[in-house]
Amino acid sequence: MDTSATITLILVLVFGIALIIGVSYLVKSNRQKAVESLIGALKDSDTYVRRKAAEALGDIGDVRAVEPLIAELALRDGSLTSNRDEVTKALGKIGAPAVEPLIAALKDSNSNVRAGAAGVLKQLGWQPPDIEIEVWFWVAGWEFDKCVKIGAPAVEPLIAALKDSYGDVSHQAAKALGLIGDARAVEPLIAALKVSYGDVSPEAAKALGLIGDARAVEPLIAALRHTRTNVRDTAAQALKKIQQGGASG
Repeated sequence: MDTSATITLILVLVFGIALIIGVSYLVKSNRQKAVESLIGALKDSDTYVRRKAAEALGDIGDVRAVEPLIAELALRDGSLTSNRDEVTKALGKIGAPAVEPLIAALKDSNSNVRAGAAGVLKQLGWQPPDIEIEVWFWVAGWEFDKCVKIGAPAVEPLIAALKDSYGDVSHQAAKALGLIGDARAVEPLIAALKVSYGDVSPEAAKALGLIGDARAVEPLIAALRHTRTNVRDTAAQALKKIQQGGASG
């Protein structure tokens, strides 16, 4: 790519002047350099530059842009990107070549990346090939009711979601695990009693009461001394439910 092409890209991105014309010129000059420059622009500190770069990468449709675009579903600090609509549209335009990386992103450590990947796959009309991937798809898309209906195969992905740093995700995962009632969730739910953010701890206590496993008794007794009232209350209710279950058994 010559210097004039590079300058054209910078002007187009910074000033928003006829982006598609600038990109067309760059692609004709050197497609590889054009894609590399636009991928680099996804890391720009300016939101508008990143947005226009995402749009251009979607129009070009080069598979090399898939992983960088997936990474752009969340900001560097993990929070939701303001460019999510543009990024998901770009991935949707790339289409089939983006599917496998998007499936892999369903297990990303960042809940915003997972949700974005699930959204693009749904937009593409993709259907999960097996029950395991289907469960990760529902968890990523926050459709926890679907996980409850699936039952036992959903337990391991839900346990992974229970450890998510975003409280709303781990809260919903704890709730789903309680409704499924699988004993594999007991130890992870006991650990979740110590989570300090959101409503994870009280939901974990409630879930342990629903499962009714004796391993939860001592940790729930300890939770009666928790600093938060809602944790103490749900722990007491869970202990009562476990006791009643044992008595009826």
